[in-house]
Amino acid sequence: MRRIFFSLLVLLLCFSANAQEYDYCAGASVAAAKSCAVDSAVIIDKIFTDDYYSQGADANYVWVGQGDFDPGANIVVCQVDHNVRNATGSADYRIEIWTMSGTSLGILASGCTSNSVTISAAGTKQFTGLTCALTNGNLYGIMITRSDNGYGTNFLGAGIFVAIGANMAVSGNEMEFKSDKTRQSSNAADLSMKLYGYTP
Repeated sequence: MRRIFFSLLVLLLCFSANAQEYDYCAGASVAAAKSCAVDSAVIIDKIFTDDYYSQGADANYVWVGQGDFDPGANIVVCQVDHNVRNATGSADYRIEIWTMSGTSLGILASGCTSNSVTISAAGTKQFTGLTCALTNGNLYGIMITRSDNGYGTNFLGAGIFVAIGANMAVSGNEMEFKSDKTRQSSNAADLSMKLYGYTP
């Protein structure tokens, strides 16, 4: 009975927050859960200013960004930096990471909407607050949009990188989506972005 009691006590101590204090827990350590606050690092660094698209000018350009994006590994996206070439007016914008459903945007999962950023001028903008889990082999759309998913009056000219063949920088292509989430067009270019996250 004493042996059973001692074994249970050891297990409780080893799986407690202070397990590192006990020498006999060396073989029973538990890996700490990763988080954006601690483990976020640069996954993709492709900030370009070579060309631009128009986001939000009308109902054909409500979501614009990198469509058919395959992360290449299971990752959690924490932040996306994006180069804005110019801004007409001032409005709040955000990054939304959607699943792809054929040639349309599919599901916007929990954790896949960034904090809003007020944009009124050119520059590299930081979109934080994401905890978006992406699965290797699945396709996603990393989209910039107005925070109200609106269009007209205020819109952006935001950076893309036009490249050919092996010089294509990121999985997928730059795409625009209409207000009904169907695709307006797909171009042989990539979204200008710096993506931060971690592998879970």
